Amino acid sequence: MDISTGQGAVDGGTQRILSVTSSPVIATWTELLVSFSTSGDNVVIPHVTGKTIKVMRMFLVNNGAVGITSTALTFKDSSANIFTGAFSLVTTGVITHKGDGEPYYVTGTSADFVINSSQAVSIAGAIWYEAS
Repeated sequence: MDISTGQGAVDGGTQRILSVTSSPVIATWTELLVSFSTSGDNVVIPHVTGKTIKVMRMFLVNNGAVGITSTALTFKDSSANIFTGAFSLVTTGVITHKGDGEPYYVTGTSADFVINSSQAVSIAGAIWYEAS
């Protein structure tokens, strides 16, 4: 088999080596555990001076609070970027972004990644991101 050409003889025939794009290299992503229970803006990923934050994967759950059945969440950064409108997440509701190699959200340069919660409920989970 000639690796440089991707061809070789196998029982008198020719076999091609296929180039397969692999899954994203998760080892380059930073995992951050998320836990907050206050309403308003919550900085979940602090800014890195001169870099953007690329949110690659996310898992969040609304653990709720006594007497509150849902909260409205908005994903944004600390500059003028708003990534989502306010959406309702019921108690025990889950948000999952699987991480297919493309970022879900990209902050402005030197901006924090922020989750705004309309209610003081317990939000917990993990976010995987790159700063570049």
